[in-house]
Amino acid sequence: DRNVVKYTVEKVKAGRVMQVYEELDRIRQVGDKVACFYLRDVVSLFELEGYVPPEHRRLLLPIDTWVKKFAKEYLVEGTKDPKDDEIKQKILKVCDDYGVSPAKLDQGIWYAGFNSYNVLIEILKQVDINVANSGMIRLIPYRDLS
Repeated sequence: DRNVVKYTVEKVKAGRVMQVYEELDRIRQVGDKVACFYLRDVVSLFELEGYVPPEHRRLLLPIDTWVKKFAKEYLVEGTKDPKDDEIKQKILKVCDDYGVSPAKLDQGIWYAGFNSYNVLIEILKQVDINVANSGMIRLIPYRDLS
């Protein structure tokens, strides 16, 4: 069978997500970002996140323009040009701290950024998400953004 999605699902279920990543990465013009986008979306679509070993969860985090903008604003403040691996580690830490799916957070950041980044940032300015100091999220009362 030559169905790449079926092949990926079977490999992920067998705990071989790294193998699929490496195979994708060897394809010309497919680098880390594209391989991670593909893996993230297949794993999410087929609800396979539980099959991904903790040390390979970073393979579900493509770092594109929108995720990088969000990370610079909220996760790696003060870093002019954070490396993708640094961003991935910060996302994984925040997700671990709050019991959130890293793949779903990454998807949400991408979707919101692609469709309405400026609105997302305005809304997030209403929420104190600097968890490094307090260890908790503090909501600021909602105000009309119009």
